Amino acid sequence: YYAWQGDRAGHQLYLPLSYFERTRIGTRDFDYGISTGYVKSHTGYENGGVSGWTDTSLSVTLRNEKKINRVYYGLGVNIPTGQSRFARYAVVPEGLARFTDFGAGWQYIPSVEVVHLITERDRLTGRLSYAVRSGYEYSKEVPSARISPGNIFAQEVEYLHAGEKKQYMVQLYHNATGSAVQDAVDTDTRTITGRNSYRDGDDWELRFFHNEKISKKNELRFYSIYAFTGAASGIASQSVARQYYGIGLRHRISEKLTWQLMAHYARVSNTSDPLRTALNTGGGFRRKSLVAGADWKITERRNFTFQTERFVRSDEGGFGYNGWAFTLWYQETL
Repeated sequence: YYAWQGDRAGHQLYLPLSYFERTRIGTRDFDYGISTGYVKSHTGYENGGVSGWTDTSLSVTLRNEKKINRVYYGLGVNIPTGQSRFARYAVVPEGLARFTDFGAGWQYIPSVEVVHLITERDRLTGRLSYAVRSGYEYSKEVPSARISPGNIFAQEVEYLHAGEKKQYMVQLYHNATGSAVQDAVDTDTRTITGRNSYRDGDDWELRFFHNEKISKKNELRFYSIYAFTGAASGIASQSVARQYYGIGLRHRISEKLTWQLMAHYARVSNTSDPLRTALNTGGGFRRKSLVAGADWKITERRNFTFQTERFVRSDEGGFGYNGWAFTLWYQETL
């Protein structure tokens, strides 16, 4: 649950549901899963409310695991059970809640992942995926307005060291998006005014995560992420640079109970989105937050997590938001 104050007071409730299973069919090892959820959101503006199911994700993975090398062949499907058509002022600004958008069209995402075990504690992973994205209607004010988004080709390289007292991971991610065709709309007159053809800029991300056991019961955690999205071509747009940092401590009270405290900082150069123009404020923002939580291992098969977050988003020009977030998570192994 997220609640914030700004120019208006808004909130968002999200109830996720997911199921995952690992199984063997004949001589083949498979993973499969399904995830969906219910969301109820309101930005505080007129026509700023959205409620209903989110999109549903299906996934299946064929696992081919050898002593040194492992290959995983995957297929993901996005089923448009959510709401792709919603009002302009229902779009939630970035960094305030789980969803800024609430649905898209059908998507089919084949993927392959190769893992090479360098040592017992070190591994190198490469991932490739290609998302085939179908068109969908995107505006509540102009119900016939459609977008045909470009397909996405993504590549990622990851190095992981999993030591007994120290673990760290480095990831480099890139994706390239194909050309999109989108109906331009005037939400005041509720008409289609033309058609835009453009291509989103490439995304680049460099991520670093580090965990270290500093005493018998305490673990230090920190991360840094640097992301860059190029300006879209064919439409008025800007490149977006993002930086994320976090540091915290995890303390083990007992074998079944732990608590953790994390501080986060984000810097975003601007908010530019060709599809959801309500996000195009023309300026950047900084987001600071403090997260406290506890993990309770009820049994070997059941876990419960509680987290609360206090955040402040400071926009360029003096505007901004502040709010709270609360998370309850229950997980059971059948």
